[in-house]
Amino acid sequence: MILLARTGPLTDVDHSLIPEREAASTSCNFGRYGVAFRHNSNLYWRSAMHTALSTVAALTCSLLFLSSPLAAQDDVLETVSAIEQSLWQGWKDRDGTAFREHIAENHLQIGSTGITSGKENVIRGMEDASCAVESFSLSNWQVHRIAEDALILTYDANQDAVCDGRQNDPEVIASAVYVRVGGRWLAASYQESPRGGM
Repeated sequence: MILLARTGPLTDVDHSLIPEREAASTSCNFGRYGVAFRHNSNLYWRSAMHTALSTVAALTCSLLFLSSPLAAQDDVLETVSAIEQSLWQGWKDRDGTAFREHIAENHLQIGSTGITSGKENVIRGMEDASCAVESFSLSNWQVHRIAEDALILTYDANQDAVCDGRQNDPEVIASAVYVRVGGRWLAASYQESPRGGM
């Protein structure tokens, strides 16, 4: 940043002797979010207006830059929470469609009955299980980024379900690891713990 200072009133200056400076250009461009801001004008030493405009432009670009990662985070949260919701609905309906589309080939599921690994084993176990699911609700979604293409999704789940004659824990804290493969988010693992329990 260059700060220009002058002494004495502006009326003491012969403006014809003041050369015109080159055009000042201020720009910022965040391509993915379609945001662009450009300012191009002749800046005269005797004018403070253009300096003010340049300052506003710089502040605007800075604010957009700071908000962009938050917008991206919101988009990811919306995507993976919708996937997780569809997996729960598939479990309730004993329909493996969402599982075939949204879980990784080496998916790992950890529950009170043990560990199940492999996409087809998880789907088979879900479809063959004698579960009667009356209802469920998911809330308090949070995304924890661990790498550019990996995250942990945590949330609260309430469920009214009986599996193999045993009442499932009505309130659980769930976590799911998601990885991005070929531009798509896939569930790589799932685990839940009873709320208030160890």
